[in-house]
Amino acid sequence: MKPAGQLGYAARGIVFLIVGWFALRSGLGGERLRGFGDALALVRDDHPLLFRLIAAGLLLFGAVSVLMARYRHVHDADVGSLARSATSHGV
Repeated sequence: MKPAGQLGYAARGIVFLIVGWFALRSGLGGERLRGFGDALALVRDDHPLLFRLIAAGLLLFGAVSVLMARYRHVHDADVGSLARSATSHGV
């Protein structure tokens, strides 16, 4: 599951980088703000192999997210006692 998660996060990161670049260009140059669909279309049109890799990575990211939602253990902490402990220690 770890390699699938790493590939999935990398694919997601690439898409976020492209969307961030679009946002920066929009803020600095007044271009139309573009989103995820535009980022994927740009990669699809200019780099079809990279697009397939990103698509596979996003599928892996989704699969890992579903598995984490099902099997990840989230420890329930007593927030009140944590807050009292933090204030009594001068934090």
